[in-house]
Amino acid sequence: MNAKKIDTAKPNTVSANTCPPCLELNRKYPFQKAAAPSIRKKYFRLEPAFYCFGLGACGKNVCQAFQDPELCTLFKSSAGSEPVLAFARTMREGEYLIGFFYRGRNTRSITSLRLAAVRHQSPFSSRFNSNHVFMMIEIYNNHSSINGFAPKVDHYYVTGDTINRFGIGPSGPIPPAGIQIYRLTQIAAHLPKPGQSLHEKLLRDSVKHYPNSDPEIRASKSFVAQEILRTIQNSEEGKNSFSVLFRMLSEILAHETDVSHYHMTRIFHEWISEHPEHRGEIEKALVEIAVKEKGGPRSTSENALNVLRSMDIGEVVLTSPESKWSAGSGGLGVYVSELSKSLAEMGIPATVVTPFFSDQAEHILESFSPRDTGRSFNVRFGVLGNESHTIRIWETTQEGVRILYLEEPAYFTSLQQAYGGSDAFRLRFARQLSLGTLLALREMKIRPSVIHTNDWTTAYVKAYLEGRERIDSNAMDLDLDLLFKKTKILSVGHNLHRHYQGRVWQPHTFHRDEMIRHDLGFDPARDWDILVREGEWDTINPTFTACRTADHFRTVSAGYHARSLNPLYDDEFGGLGGLFRWKHGLGAYDGVLNGTDLAYRQKNFMTSMLKSQPNECGIESNPIRFRISRELESESLSPDLHQMLAAAYERPESVAMSFQEIGREEKRRLLARLVLEYIQPVQKKKLQRSLNLRTGKDYFIYTMMHRIIEQKGHQLLLAEIWTRDRPHLLETLPGQWFEDMTLRETLSCENISKLTAYVSRTNRHALRALEIALILIPKMQFVLAGKAEGVFGDGFQDIAERFPEQVRFLNEFIRPNHPLYELIYSGATRFGMPSWFEPGGISNQEAAAYGVIRHLSRRDGLRDKEIINQHLAEGFAPFNPVGWLTSLLTHYHSFKYQPHVDHEMRYHALIQDNRWLSNARNYIELYRRLVGALPIPDLSVLEVASAIHRAKAQVKCDPADELRRAGFTLGQAVECITHGLIHSKNETLVASLVRTTLPEKWKKFSFNTIRELGELGKHTSQELERQLTEVLSNDAYRLIHNRFREALKKLSYNRHSYLKNAAA
Repeated sequence: MNAKKIDTAKPNTVSANTCPPCLELNRKYPFQKAAAPSIRKKYFRLEPAFYCFGLGACGKNVCQAFQDPELCTLFKSSAGSEPVLAFARTMREGEYLIGFFYRGRNTRSITSLRLAAVRHQSPFSSRFNSNHVFMMIEIYNNHSSINGFAPKVDHYYVTGDTINRFGIGPSGPIPPAGIQIYRLTQIAAHLPKPGQSLHEKLLRDSVKHYPNSDPEIRASKSFVAQEILRTIQNSEEGKNSFSVLFRMLSEILAHETDVSHYHMTRIFHEWISEHPEHRGEIEKALVEIAVKEKGGPRSTSENALNVLRSMDIGEVVLTSPESKWSAGSGGLGVYVSELSKSLAEMGIPATVVTPFFSDQAEHILESFSPRDTGRSFNVRFGVLGNESHTIRIWETTQEGVRILYLEEPAYFTSLQQAYGGSDAFRLRFARQLSLGTLLALREMKIRPSVIHTNDWTTAYVKAYLEGRERIDSNAMDLDLDLLFKKTKILSVGHNLHRHYQGRVWQPHTFHRDEMIRHDLGFDPARDWDILVREGEWDTINPTFTACRTADHFRTVSAGYHARSLNPLYDDEFGGLGGLFRWKHGLGAYDGVLNGTDLAYRQKNFMTSMLKSQPNECGIESNPIRFRISRELESESLSPDLHQMLAAAYERPESVAMSFQEIGREEKRRLLARLVLEYIQPVQKKKLQRSLNLRTGKDYFIYTMMHRIIEQKGHQLLLAEIWTRDRPHLLETLPGQWFEDMTLRETLSCENISKLTAYVSRTNRHALRALEIALILIPKMQFVLAGKAEGVFGDGFQDIAERFPEQVRFLNEFIRPNHPLYELIYSGATRFGMPSWFEPGGISNQEAAAYGVIRHLSRRDGLRDKEIINQHLAEGFAPFNPVGWLTSLLTHYHSFKYQPHVDHEMRYHALIQDNRWLSNARNYIELYRRLVGALPIPDLSVLEVASAIHRAKAQVKCDPADELRRAGFTLGQAVECITHGLIHSKNETLVASLVRTTLPEKWKKFSFNTIRELGELGKHTSQELERQLTEVLSNDAYRLIHNRFREALKKLSYNRHSYLKNAAA
C-alpha cells in the first residue's frame, strides 16, 4: 500500500490550533475532539508530547514535538478502504517513535495495516542506512489489557534497506479505533554474518512478514530472498551454505507458530520465477537436502520435498460454498477442507474462498477468529448493473490454509437458501460466489496459478475470467489482468446427477434471457454457447458451463467417472454424457477418489479409548483399561501381546496411533487385536445402551447414517419383495423400478415358515426388504440416523413401530461432535451404504477407519474401495432389493458362523489407506500439468529415499514406519528403489539409495560403476535381498527376490551392451 504524505505547513506559532497532525486528525475525525478528555484519561498515561498520537487533544508540548516537519511526518496509508494515519518522529540519533491510528468500523471487525506505513519518498525514511539493523518494539497499545505501556511482546528486527523498500508497520492487525506506538531503535551498524544470533532473527522476521510485503519486489529485495541468492552465488562455501540456510528456515517453520509451509513454498516459488537461471542449482541442492541432510529438525528433508513439489505451481485457490470453516451439508465441505489442508502439508500454498453466511456469523467469529481486512468490492445485478451489492473480505488462517470469507447479507444468508432458494436467487448466488472469487483475489492482490472450483455454485469462474462479464465495467476484461494472466481453472463436479446440477428451467425465451442478463451478467446472444446446451434451450445449466469452459474437469471417483461416460446413463446425468465424452477425449476429464483425514481420526479415537477414567474412589472406570489390566494378570498371553497391552495400559500415547503409521505387518496385527478384541466390543455395548437396545456380543448391529434420500439407496430397504401369494420367492413386485427386475431368490422352508407366521400374526399381505431381514435375523438390530425426506420418514417410522425391540430411527442430522456420531460407526457390526449413485462415498471410508465392514452397492466411488476375499465381499450388485437382502444374509452368516472371516475383513478395513496423501499427490500432478510444468524426475524414488533417510537419522525409527507415513507400502518402496538403481540419472539420488539399501561391499563403487552395475552380475541376488530385508522389513522378501533378480539380469545385460558399444 502506498503511503501518501499529507501536505502540512510549518506552524508559525506554538498553538494547539496550528499543530499539523492534530489539525489533520480533527479535520478527518471531528467527533474525537469532544471525546478526547475521557478517552485520554482512560487509555493514556504518556507524557503530553505524545497526546498527538491520540484523539487530537494537545497543548504547547505537543506542538513543540511536531513543529519540525523534517523530524515529524504525518502519513495517510490505506488498509483496504479504511484510512490509517501514521506518525513518525526522530527522538535522537538512531531512535525513532512511530505511531499508528486506525478509526475502523463500528463493529467487531479488525483490520491489518501491512508493511507500508513509512515509504522512501518521505524525508523521515531517507535517514535509514541500508546496512543498519533496527529493532521495532511496541511501547503502547490502547487495546492492551494494561493501561499505559503494554508488555513488550510485539517486536521484530528489520534492516534499513527493508524499511526503505517496504516500509514498516505493526506485525499484526490494528483493531477499530486502535492506537499503537512503537520505538524503532538502531541496534547494529552493519549487517550480521550468517550464524550470528541477529542474522537468525532478521531471517525469521523477514519470513514472517514476507506475505505482507510488496509482491512486485519481495522475491528479489526482501532479506530472505537476498540470503537465498547469496548462498547460491557463494562459490567458496558451495552447497553447504544453502543447506545451512535451508536448515535455518526449517527451524523457523518448526518453532514459529505464525509461520507455515505457506511461507516457505511461496518464497521459493516467487524466487525461482525471479531467478530462473538458478533453477538447476536449487533443484540439485534440494535433492541433496532431502536425502542427505543430517542437521536441523526432522522436517528439513520433508520441507525440501515440499519445495520441489510446489515451486512450479504457486498458489492454488479453492472456491466453494461449503467448508468446515464456514458451513457444510455433506461431503463437499469435508472434501474442500481436508484437500486444502493436505495440499498445505505437502507444500502447496492453498487458499479457500467461501461465503461468510449470516446464519453462521457467530460460529465463524468465535471458532476461527477471522479479521476484517478492510477491503471490499461490489458485484452488480439488474438492468445495466443498476443494483449493486458490497462484499467485505474477512481473512484467517487455519491448519496452514488461508481462508477468505466473503460477507454480503442479501445472498450469502445461509447454505440452505443457496441450494433451495428461488431460481433467480440461486443464479445470483452462483454469480456472486463465482465473480466474487475473482474480484476478492484481485482486491487482495493474490496471483493464483490454479483456481479450483467446486460444483455448480462456482461454475461461472472461468466464464468471467474469459472476459464475458457484460454489465459491470469494473469486472470486464479480467482476462487482461496481470494477476490472472497464467491462471488455469480446474472444475470438480461432486454430484453430477441432473437434480444436483443447479439447473434452472425457464420455458419462455424472453424470461430466460432476462435471467441470463440480470442475474448472471452475461449476454444471451454472445454467450449462449457456454450457458445452454443444444437441444435443451429452455434450461440454464451451470454444470454444463463448468464442464464446457474449464481447462480440466474432474469428478470424485474413477467409478463415477466411468459411469458418466456410459450412454446408458445419459438421462441420469442430465444429458451431459456427450459433453463428458468429448471432454474425456481431449484428456481433460477424469475421476479421482476422495480421501479422509484418516490418520488424525484413528489416532484421536485410540487416544480417547485408552484414556484413564478414575471414578470418585480412584478406581478405573474405563472398561477397556479395566479389561486390559485383568488380561495382564493372565499367563496365557503371548509375549508380544503382553508387551503391547502393557504399553497400552501404562503408556497409552505409545500405541495411540494410526495404522498408516505402522509399516510392519506383525505390528499392525497386534494393534488390530487391541481394536477388534478390546475396543469394539465396548463400543458396541455403549451404542446398544445409548439407544436402549438389548446388549450382547451375538447381536448383529446394522447402522446407516446419511441423508435419507433416494441417492443413498434407502428405497431398497422399503421395497416390497415378498407376498403371501408366492411365499417361496423373493422378487421385486410390479410398480417399482430397480436394476434387473427379473432377479429372484428361492427361500428355504424354514424361512418361509418364519415369514408366513409373521404375516398371519400381523394380518399383512406383503413385506418390505428390511422387515424380512428383521424377521429372518432375530438378533439383528437396525439403527438409522439422518434427516428423512418425503415418504422415507413415514416408511422407516412405521417399521420402527412394528419392530420396537430391533429398530431405532433417529430422524435428525447427527453432527460429527454428537456423542452418537462415533458410536454409530465404531459400535456397528456392519455399516450400510447401498447407494443408487455415490460419486465419492466418504462415509464408507470413515467406517473403515474404525474397522467396520461395509455393506455397499457396487457402484461409483463405493466400488473403488470395496474389500473382497474368497469368502465374502462387501459389495452387492445389481441395485435391487433382492440383491441387497441376499447379500445381507450372507454377511450375517459370516458374522455368526465364520468369525475368522469377519475378523480378517475387519482387519483389512482398519488398514485400508484412505488418506488424502496419495490423492493429493494426484491433484498436485494435475496442477503441474495445467500450469505447463514438467514432471519432477524420479519423484517417487526421491520420496522413498527421503523417508528411509529420515528414519535412519532418528533414534529407534523403523524405516518401514516412515515409508508408511510417506504413503508407500514395502512392496511399492522396493519397486521404487529398483527403478531408481536401474534408471535414475540423478547421481545424488542413486548415491543415497546405495548408502541406505545396498550391502557395505558395494558402497565403495563409483557412481558410474553403480549405474552400470556390471559388478553386481558377479553376485547372486540373495545377499542384496538380505540387506534390503534388514533395512525395510521381512514382508518385502518375496518382492525383493523376484524384482531384484530381474533387475540384476537387466543391469548385467546393460553392462555388456555398454562394453560392446564402447568397443565398436
